[in-house]
Amino acid sequence: MQKIFVFVKDAAFLKRIRRILPQTILLLQQSEYFQKDQIRKALKADPDLIIMDSKYISHLMDLQPKAKIMVASDTYDKDTEYLSARLGAKGFITKDMKTPQLKRAFNIVNSGQVWMTRAVAARICSEYRNIFRGNQNIVEV
Repeated sequence: MQKIFVFVKDAAFLKRIRRILPQTILLLQQSEYFQKDQIRKALKADPDLIIMDSKYISHLMDLQPKAKIMVASDTYDKDTEYLSARLGAKGFITKDMKTPQLKRAFNIVNSGQVWMTRAVAARICSEYRNIFRGNQNIVEV
């Protein structure tokens, strides 16, 4: 049985995740304010996957680098997806995604791969190419 930590306030989205992943133990956290200690406690439970709201992406760097983290957003924004990936998220989803696509995203990230758009993948590859060539100019966000 998988352990998934979900840190989003959106009750409807939490309900959808429960339907999509019924065999999962969900460690739910519904709080108006992000608490780093709550995330650290959840990490001690060694979750298989962490799903967190996009408004908390600035805290991604404080989490374990090996943690499989997906960022959930109300709407799609290429820059937010890019920032999430740069900060260590393995996936970026929108809360209104169709159920089959959400299932696929969860499975892909859970298997150790990444779930991101091709545009963001290309942007990250371009950034790394510049770094490896000695050009310290980072692609602008």
